[in-house]
Amino acid sequence: MNEFIGHRISTNGITLQVREYPHAGGQALLLLHFGGANLMMWQPVVPAFHERFHLVLVDLRDHGHSDKPLAGDDMDTMAHDLAGVMDALGIGQTGDDSVQPELETMIKELEHDIEQLQLSLMLSGEYDANNAILTLHAGAGGTEA
Repeated sequence: MNEFIGHRISTNGITLQVREYPHAGGQALLLLHFGGANLMMWQPVVPAFHERFHLVLVDLRDHGHSDKPLAGDDMDTMAHDLAGVMDALGIGQTGDDSVQPELETMIKELEHDIEQLQLSLMLSGEYDANNAILTLHAGAGGTEA
């Protein structure tokens, strides 16, 4: 089970909900959701990425358990929000691009695992390719702040 630390981080005039999965010596990897989602969308992949990275999952402004201000849903404002999260957690920019090839390899491995899961479900009759919605549930222990 991957343990997380829950944070409420004040930045840029709002407070954001953050889950941090520390990994000693691992490079920080921020996992950001898309519009309409929240940080929980990343729970199914936390075990795979946490083996190598210090993970930070963020509920962006106006999503999940973060503040929902009347304005500021533009990319520049959210970038400033994330810079504040990184500062609060002591995550800096190192200029090290060595993480990209490793991420690309991991993504290919995850795609392969998903294809194998779909094939297994198809063979068992539990997967309908015409109505392909697969929901993964993953539990994670930890504490929210």
